Amino acid sequence: MLRKWMPHLAILLSNMYLVFFLIDRVNRAMAFINNGITKGLLVILALVSIFNACLLIHDRRERIRAAQRRADAQRRQAAPRAGMAPSVPLRPQPPRAPQSRPAAPSQAPAPSRFGVSSSLNRK
Repeated sequence: MLRKWMPHLAILLSNMYLVFFLIDRVNRAMAFINNGITKGLLVILALVSIFNACLLIHDRRERIRAAQRRADAQRRQAAPRAGMAPSVPLRPQPPRAPQSRPAAPSQAPAPSRFGVSSSLNRK
């Protein structure tokens, strides 16, 4: 559950800090940036951001490891060991039909925009 809330908390704190910064630029007498509460929020934002980065790095590494395990398993299944029969008999693939090329466009005159072909359109 913490993984779901941390990105939202980082967005919320970042938006709060941006609003404080903008208000402080407009009215310096309010002193939002030099406030102790704002400094505490900045520390919390930094910690949440670091935690989010660690979670993202961990998730990415787990995905890479899972992909490597899947690839290793597929390689082990595809390459049977020497002297052993494959667990699944290999079936020969049926021959493919040759690819035919599309016919060349005919040299018929192109119709005009009004649907009537004229002798001026012919080459």
